[in-house]
Amino acid sequence: TKELLSTISGPGDSLGLVTAVGSRASDLPWIFAVENRGTATIRLSALPQLLSFRVIPPADSASSESSSAKEGILCEKARPTSISTKAELDLPPGGILSFPFDPRAWCDDPAILTQGSRIESFYGFPVKTKKRWKRGKLITEDLPPSAPWAASQLTEDGALNQDDLDSHLLSLDIEAFTLDSTYPLEQLLPLPASSFSSPSAPAAQNDAEDSLSSAKTKTEKQSGSAPHSRKKKGLHISVENLGLTSRPLARTITVTFKNYGPKTESIMLRRENISYEFQGPQGHISCGMPPQGAPARPSSYVSLKPGQTRSLTTRMAEACATGSFTTPGRYSINARYEVPADEERRVPEVLITSDRTATMTLRGKKGAEQMRLYLPESESE
Repeated sequence: TKELLSTISGPGDSLGLVTAVGSRASDLPWIFAVENRGTATIRLSALPQLLSFRVIPPADSASSESSSAKEGILCEKARPTSISTKAELDLPPGGILSFPFDPRAWCDDPAILTQGSRIESFYGFPVKTKKRWKRGKLITEDLPPSAPWAASQLTEDGALNQDDLDSHLLSLDIEAFTLDSTYPLEQLLPLPASSFSSPSAPAAQNDAEDSLSSAKTKTEKQSGSAPHSRKKKGLHISVENLGLTSRPLARTITVTFKNYGPKTESIMLRRENISYEFQGPQGHISCGMPPQGAPARPSSYVSLKPGQTRSLTTRMAEACATGSFTTPGRYSINARYEVPADEERRVPEVLITSDRTATMTLRGKKGAEQMRLYLPESESE
């Protein structure tokens, strides 16, 4: 937070406030921060719903040609029209107000957060307007500023001067920034492997080489160096969306195997061979069943005919550590199926990553969306 604020020089706005919004690597929380560099205490309306931002696509993108894209795509939550005293915080000189947040929870389509997009943020209340007729035309006029305020300067005795408009702000000034090369995260994920051999197949090594060749072909298609064919081959896995939840560890998560190849595939169907990678407001979280240690037997394998599917469900409480998910927001989910090589059975190593990214939105408990107040050292001691 302090590093973000240090990039802004000067005393700030008319009340001495410096406000910043900044991103980190893709799928890590953004930071909203306000620092009081003035000499008087400022009363702030501290609600995450007062924050919104516009995403303006880079000039070289296809979507930048439309007039609506040039104005930016608005990401926002339902903005309140009034502020209760419980949502107000007094920020003394030197104090900092900070709020980490997941920007995807603000956007209808998180896919708009791409490299090179310009982010223009807004915090506070819009100027009130009214419409009236003037010389036969309907015009819109701005009304004089009035409460509720985003920020108000307190007098020495801690009171508000409602009549002095210069001591109040409807909104806070925030500098724009540009998303870096880590957006979108999907471009950084490993490509899924294609297929693997059945343990009963006599030419396991050849099948393994075919799998690597198929994976290479898939990579070439991604880069545009191969003919544009979207047909899947071999064995693929997908993970279901978990949707909106306030208790993720009470849910189950399901992975589905599907054989897109022309021949029957044999897979070891064990939950311990599947791990789950979550990316969200808390960063990276890995979940998976601990190894059971039991040796593989013929009964451990399941055959999938061409076009056939098979699903495997795991309880989140068994796969994820207690306290894994504490920060509300949107999480992306990828599944990983991995079986070590078995030289005795002539079975090569198997590694497949889910084709698409699933999502889970963790709903915070009532009153959980709170901003953090950091007082200057002299007051916090």
